[in-house]
Amino acid sequence: MKTPANLPYLSELTLNHPQQSGVSLIRNGIEAFLARAVMIKQAQHSIDLQYYIWKDDITGKILLSLLIEAADRGVKVRLLLDDLGSKGLDKYIQALNTHENIEIRLFNPFLYRKHVLLNFLSDFSRLNYRMHNKLFIMDRQVAVVGGRNIGDAYFDASPTLEFNDFDVFIIGDVMERANKSFMDFWNSELVYESSSIINNSSDLPFITQELDAFSKQQKDTEYANALRNSPLLEELLSQNLKWYWGDVNLVYDQIVKSGSTPEKLKSIVPALSNAMNETSEELLIISPYFVPGDRLVEQLSGLVRNGIDVTILTNSLASTDVTAVHAGYKKYRKKLLQNGVKLHEFMPEPSEQRAKKRIFKNKPSVRSSLHAKSYIFDRKKIFIGSFNLDPRSANINSENGIIFDNPELGEKVSSTIYEALDDYAYLLDLSTVNNEMGFIENNRITWFNKYRHQQPTVDEPGSHFFMSLWIELLSILPIEQQL
Repeated sequence: MKTPANLPYLSELTLNHPQQSGVSLIRNGIEAFLARAVMIKQAQHSIDLQYYIWKDDITGKILLSLLIEAADRGVKVRLLLDDLGSKGLDKYIQALNTHENIEIRLFNPFLYRKHVLLNFLSDFSRLNYRMHNKLFIMDRQVAVVGGRNIGDAYFDASPTLEFNDFDVFIIGDVMERANKSFMDFWNSELVYESSSIINNSSDLPFITQELDAFSKQQKDTEYANALRNSPLLEELLSQNLKWYWGDVNLVYDQIVKSGSTPEKLKSIVPALSNAMNETSEELLIISPYFVPGDRLVEQLSGLVRNGIDVTILTNSLASTDVTAVHAGYKKYRKKLLQNGVKLHEFMPEPSEQRAKKRIFKNKPSVRSSLHAKSYIFDRKKIFIGSFNLDPRSANINSENGIIFDNPELGEKVSSTIYEALDDYAYLLDLSTVNNEMGFIENNRITWFNKYRHQQPTVDEPGSHFFMSLWIELLSILPIEQQL
């Protein structure tokens, strides 16, 4: 795979746009992996990475191998991982951390490495706080921010699960804030040197050889061919990325020590709430985990009463990867619909157009799930990041993202999503039907699959007797504030 030798033109771009920031869209999982791989290959001075999840799978191992290569040529690598999301990586973490140019730290780590549940039973109030941020910085001048973790499902590399996600390149003035956010977490009292937590010894030369051999085995795969044929690669080679310029605010929460229990310092919730209150015509919400609570339901309903169009895209029961979250969301659907909010739920099975874009065309069992977190206000201002509209993102986990006021980008993203809704999602509405007992029932939630021209159904997609029973049980448990 060809890669550009470096990115000197980024400095020229930023000089041509003083006191502004640039944003460039990453359009799919293939491009998302390619962006990170190219950034590692092009890095000349430093790589700073902050992630909630890093999987021990194809893409996770390849990126680790590339980080070792970068460190071997003198690039300083700092890797900050949430300890919950990086379980299973201990041997790699310990080995890489012995490299003179690699330093790895863990956020809010677990003491018992093999038995995570024991940690929660003995220290839940501390361990409940997690670092959900996603940030990838190269040479302090360009970053990738958005909703993706590191793993095959996020990069269209899994033959069984496909997370539909959203992230972007950022350059320019916003990088000062991006670098500060990384350092704030890197130096946090809740962050520990990995060597003080992980005791098992791992041999760096052996791990390097293992990862290198594994990476070479992937060079002739369907996935490698898709990377080589990606339009993004040509755009990088020709220095022809499309950039949107303006004021970009990188927002991030912090979790600090407060006695024996951590405390979250909120930044994103006030910023998004203010943006919602300033909306005058249209609000588009994309949140895979959506548990609004009574307060947000009332706020969204108030927007509708004021003549503002409110549209929400979230996961269906059939597409979600967290059933408990769906149970928390389910109880608010009818009220939202009654108050005029437009609800769409992501479909797990692809349409013909979506199926044609897949890499593993001979494996039709790939299930799609929504993972993007984006909020667009009046098609002008857009948030892209890690923040879900649920209690956990609002009150417990740390999150990050950008808020960008750019009508051109806002219009492009909004139009793309609205045009794809029939292809990707069920439309929910309230109908009058004859129920199972033969009685007329008003305001029954009904699912419409416009793409497949199927008859509307009051049977929730993905549901069956035992699943319905499980969802009902979860919905009455006092766990909503943890979702």
